[in-house]
Amino acid sequence: MTQSPTPAAAAAAPPLVAAPPVDWTEQVSLFQPRQAAFWLYALLVAIGGLWFLEMQATFADRSATAWILGVVLLALYAVPVFLVVNMLDLFEREPRSLLLGAFVWGGVVATFLAATINTAWSEIIQKLVGAEFEREWGAALTAPVFEELTKFLGVLVIFLIARHEFDDTLDGFVYGALVGLGFAVVENMYYFFGHFIGAGGGSEIGGLIEGFFVRVIVGGPYTHVLWTAISGMGLAYFVTRLDVPRDRRLLIAVGLYLAGVGLHFLWNSPILNDALLRGDPGPINWLIWAAIKGLPFLVFVAFMVRLATRHQQRWFRDALAPELAAGTVTAEEIEQLDDLRSRRAARKAVALRKGPLGERLMARLQHAQIALGVALVGKGHGEAERAADRERIAALRTELAALPDVVVPVAPAVQVTAPVTSPAAAARWIPTHLVPPEGLPSWDQPDPARPVTQLAGNLPLAVVQRVGDWARVSASNGWSGWVDGRRLVAMNASAG
Repeated sequence: MTQSPTPAAAAAAPPLVAAPPVDWTEQVSLFQPRQAAFWLYALLVAIGGLWFLEMQATFADRSATAWILGVVLLALYAVPVFLVVNMLDLFEREPRSLLLGAFVWGGVVATFLAATINTAWSEIIQKLVGAEFEREWGAALTAPVFEELTKFLGVLVIFLIARHEFDDTLDGFVYGALVGLGFAVVENMYYFFGHFIGAGGGSEIGGLIEGFFVRVIVGGPYTHVLWTAISGMGLAYFVTRLDVPRDRRLLIAVGLYLAGVGLHFLWNSPILNDALLRGDPGPINWLIWAAIKGLPFLVFVAFMVRLATRHQQRWFRDALAPELAAGTVTAEEIEQLDDLRSRRAARKAVALRKGPLGERLMARLQHAQIALGVALVGKGHGEAERAADRERIAALRTELAALPDVVVPVAPAVQVTAPVTSPAAAARWIPTHLVPPEGLPSWDQPDPARPVTQLAGNLPLAVVQRVGDWARVSASNGWSGWVDGRRLVAMNASAG
């Protein structure tokens, strides 16, 4: 253990600064050449990638404008979904390479395999029961079986490449959702060009917009992202909840997989089509049709995610509970770390007292406490690494406590009831005061609750008006704001 410095040494020692963060997550990259599953992934991506590029080249050659617009619209859909899904894991974000790998599997591998198998089975169904039956029921009988299988295989391959990244049920949801998102993006582009653009002699752009509405606005909230997310949850439940009997884990995993297949079947089936989509259905018809078929499943998935989140919060609280006695974390901080909103509120509360630097230190303290909580439940950490996490938390707490509070000027006794009138413009700007060397917070109004901006030390200012302890100042570039007039340094006082 490091000895405490002598008083003389302490005086010469540099300020206490938190140590670099310990990499508690020990995250695994997608690139794992020692894993056979990685080479299977790479081979299938290479094969599917050629098919994908050929298909996109065909679409772009047919209409470059429509293809570019389709890419832009699908990006506007995919990027927010990607970010929201990644944020669902409250305590340990997944490696970006694996997230991207899941998306690529869905968009390149699963679409290629499913398209090949679906086409073959559609032909078989047509020969067995006739073209009319296949046209009405073919998509419901083939796509749910083979598309859900090829997407689920993507989650399984990601698990085989980086099984240590599957810590709880939510991890399976995240990877499954991103596989489904990749599949949906590529499939939607296929449908834009195969079913909407140029249909009925309409314009290409009009057909693309119609396809985007039907496939993304109407169907996006209910389809591939959720179907694969729920089957991914089943896989993650089976491999992570080792406290549950194996037969029960298997039953739940199979049940969730079949739920995704079943809901896909219901979505593709012609049920409700005659009632709501006959003839030329309008936007309201499409929205009602989708809500009836998809909304119950969306509620079910939200419920499952909530259960998984509560389980995650419980193990996190239980992991940090022994740290209360040591002062590594307080009961209030454990509650604050429970969700993103309470973490943000805690940082903003510190920002009001300690300024922007205090807010950044609070964010680092929260990150370190989450790191320790995750490390305490596994991830291959030994006691030495956990001790380093504790030391880092103590250093951050000390650094935050040593940060001086932001001095808030006292409001004037007489309240200002009318807007402050700016003084007449002077012939030229003449500084009268300097910001103190340590800097100075400023406000846009003489109100402590308004947002704060930190002014740099020794910045020349001109005092325009005083109200109680407040001083309205301006800078050479025309900026003006309110500061604590008591802390300004007069220009003549700073001379010499």
